[in-house]
Amino acid sequence: MNVDTDMLTTIHQLTTHYLMRSALPRTLGKDEATYVEYGFARFVDAETKTVAVDEPLVLLAATHWINANHRTSYKSFAKEIKINDRDSNGFENYIAFCIDMIFSSKRRLNEVFSFDGSTPSWCHLEAELVSLQRTVLDDIEQSPVRHFASSGSSVNLGINATSLDATSEWLEHRSHSPICFPHLSMGPDLIFLLRLSDGSLIWVALQAKYSKGRDGSLSRLFLRQALRSVTPCNFFLDKVSILASHMENHLSLTP
Repeated sequence: MNVDTDMLTTIHQLTTHYLMRSALPRTLGKDEATYVEYGFARFVDAETKTVAVDEPLVLLAATHWINANHRTSYKSFAKEIKINDRDSNGFENYIAFCIDMIFSSKRRLNEVFSFDGSTPSWCHLEAELVSLQRTVLDDIEQSPVRHFASSGSSVNLGINATSLDATSEWLEHRSHSPICFPHLSMGPDLIFLLRLSDGSLIWVALQAKYSKGRDGSLSRLFLRQALRSVTPCNFFLDKVSILASHMENHLSLTP
C-alpha cells in the first residue's frame, strides 16, 4: 500500500478521531476520489460526486495498519493532549485511551486510583473495563473491553454524546461504545463502567483537568469544581431532566 504522507496523516487523524469519538468527517477535502481508489472511502451516489467514510471495518483495518507500520494511536493521542476544539479534547482522549490500556488486563483498583479518606473494602479487587448493551429482549449483556488488544463489543472506544438524547441512550445501554463523553451540562468529562472480580459493577465519572502550572497542581477552586462535577447529586443541576434520576438509579449498582 503506497500512500503519500499527506493522505496518511489525514487517514490517521480520521481513524483516531473515529476510534475515540465515533464521529466521521463530512468531507475529505480535495482528491476525494483518491481515497476511494485506495478503498478507504466510497461513493454514495450514482453520479460519483459524493464520497463518504462510513465503513467501520475499513477504519479499524486502517488503524491497525498505521499502528503496525507508522505512528501508534498512543503516540497520536499523547501528541495531541493540548488540542481542544468543538469536537474533541486532546487530554480527555488521552485519558480515555490510557483507561483502556490500563484495564485491558485486570488491575487492582488501588493500583490505579487514590482514595480520599478511608478506603472502601473493594478497592483491592481487580477490575476490567466493560460495556453494557441492551438486547431486543430488554436484557443487559456485559462485554469485557480490551480495545488496546483488539477485543471488544465495538470498533469504537468512545462516543461523543453531544446531545441530551445521545447521553441518555448511552446511559440506557443503547450504545456499544464502552466510554461516553457526555453532554457538557452533565458535569463529568468521561463516564465508563468497571466490573470487579466479585462480579459487581462500578460507574466511574471522571473529570479531566490539564494543568500548565509549574508543579502541575490545580488550585483549590478548580479542585472543588472538579469534585462537584463528578458528584451524582450535581449532575444536570441546571437542567430539568430525567437523566439525573436515571443516573442515580443506575448508581445503585455501585458496591
